Amino acid sequence: MNPETLDRRASRFLLVMFLIATGLLVLVIAPFAGAFFFATVLSGALNPMKERLAGKLGGRPKLAAAILTVALVATVILPMTVVGVMVVEEGRRLTSWVMETARDEGIDGLIAPLPEPLHKPARHLAELITDQSLAATAESPDPSVEDESAAVRRPSIMSTPLIKQAAVAARQLLGGAVDIFVQLCILVIATFFLMSEGHRLVDYVVDLAPLSEERTRGMLERLRRVTAAVFSSTILTALLQTLVALVGYLIADIPAKTLVLFATLVFAFIPAIGAATITTGAGILLWMSGSVGMGIFLTAWGLVVVGLIDNVVKPLLAKNAIHLPGSLVFFAMICGLTVFGVMGIVAGPLIVAFFQVIAATLRDAQAVNPTNGVPTSS
Repeated sequence: MNPETLDRRASRFLLVMFLIATGLLVLVIAPFAGAFFFATVLSGALNPMKERLAGKLGGRPKLAAAILTVALVATVILPMTVVGVMVVEEGRRLTSWVMETARDEGIDGLIAPLPEPLHKPARHLAELITDQSLAATAESPDPSVEDESAAVRRPSIMSTPLIKQAAVAARQLLGGAVDIFVQLCILVIATFFLMSEGHRLVDYVVDLAPLSEERTRGMLERLRRVTAAVFSSTILTALLQTLVALVGYLIADIPAKTLVLFATLVFAFIPAIGAATITTGAGILLWMSGSVGMGIFLTAWGLVVVGLIDNVVKPLLAKNAIHLPGSLVFFAMICGLTVFGVMGIVAGPLIVAFFQVIAATLRDAQAVNPTNGVPTSS
């Protein structure tokens, strides 16, 4: 048989085996893909700190990785876990209150706790939702309802999809607690091993990559810097904004602090909107409820203190790093959230950053002649 034919068959066979191996690897990693992904981001962002700490400890990278992992758990993961448990519990209580109040008192009972100026728009919104639900019920009647006409004549906000979806969401949050705990454990363990054994993984990638060692290591280092920049300018800024907003919430003594704090953290990831939107909104609601002094204070706190963090702290955290346009980060977060869920808030911008790194590497490869390293003539 022709040697060229044998070579082609061998190449095809190896390609098929590679695709099968890749598919099996994805199948194994898939249940904890989010935890491994976030652990990779954390280890890449914390690696310079680990190297400096290992040098001070006499060249002991595993001890440095262990110290940083414990610090990460104590300062970030554990507090966020506690806040998450509190959010779930407060959300469960709020859902129960909404369902019981809507059943016993109707729309009036739900609107009563709101500030007086919001009663009319809230009533209009509730009636609009109820009318839409009744229209949907009329189009597809529920066979379990014996007297459909009586149900239509007696509008009930309990029939709205909003309340039903809230109840389903509350059950899902409670049911996913065990899965979240397991994911966090995998995240902590993976972060430790990636920090302590990361150099071996880099060497492994360098050996497998069909590029020169210099170009592969340069690409990985550029990717690490972009990852650290996105991590610093997105996650750390959001956490700092949330902590500063929490100080304002505690001083103003607003109700439902945990839920408002959670909303603040979520909005802190959104460019051009930010955590200041929730803080100032809470201040306005507090002022409309009669607490004029604290309402003005919280509004000013959100506009001045929380709002300026995004313009002052973020450039300091992301200095000397590769920047992504704010609009691009925003759409990457939205698309990532749609595809990957909550993890997409971080995954979206990092995928865009990864694309940027690969595109820059290809640009550099085309700008230099691979035979002699001399720039090609235009």
